[in-house]
Amino acid sequence: MRLDELAERLEGRLVGDPGRQIEGVRSLDAAESEHLAFYGHRRYRAALQATRAGALVVAREEELGGRDGIVMDKPYLGFARALAVFHPLEWPAAGVSPQAHVAAEAVIEEGVCIEPFAGVS
Repeated sequence: MRLDELAERLEGRLVGDPGRQIEGVRSLDAAESEHLAFYGHRRYRAALQATRAGALVVAREEELGGRDGIVMDKPYLGFARALAVFHPLEWPAAGVSPQAHVAAEAVIEEGVCIEPFAGVS
């Protein structure tokens, strides 16, 4: 995803190259040039200075140190949103597993997933 598209989805302010390609999110110490990382506290300043992240989510532009990034009033929320963009929740399909025990009198609503070895009374 392009950094400008990601900034829009996160509702943050883009700083730097709008066309930078971001392929996922990682921690400051594990990020590479195709990743977005998060910096939220000065105790991680050494990791910030050493990171190879292609872009950062930060609270203040000066924390970017000339790097590309997304500035947000609530950077923790921004990083949570970025995680949801790159790792969306996958809900299980609705239905009742034949390996589940469901009492005859149980009322199962539409759209419910009852997985193997679950018991419903």
